[in-house]
Amino acid sequence: MFDIELKPFNPDWALDFKKEARKVKELLKEEAVAIIHIGSTSVEKMEANEVIDMAVCVADLDKKLHYLAILRPIDYRDIGFFDQEQWFIFGRNDSKYHIHLGAYQQREIIDLLLFKLYLEKFDDYKECY
Repeated sequence: MFDIELKPFNPDWALDFKKEARKVKELLKEEAVAIIHIGSTSVEKMEANEVIDMAVCVADLDKKLHYLAILRPIDYRDIGFFDQEQWFIFGRNDSKYHIHLGAYQQREIIDLLLFKLYLEKFDDYKECY
């Protein structure tokens, strides 16, 4: 288990995401159907653990090892799976960024976006998260 330290919202998190997403897109090219900033650092005015989470949506989740090999030059490694092996998590060695790799047609990506929108709209729920 590891400690989670929440920090006040930092607008630089969005910039950090954009920079890292650009690197990921340059490596994965058209294989990355979409790259979306998710998690607590993506929600304005919300305290967060300073890990930038991004959903990387791909067409073929069976190519997980192929994607990981492509991302190794920027220090990503496989750190497990989430949600019955439908989302794989790659983390960078510095632990600042996590990629949640999933197939773009999965229902989970819609759920992630709806949850993010809900947190942005309802401040009272941010405390519970």
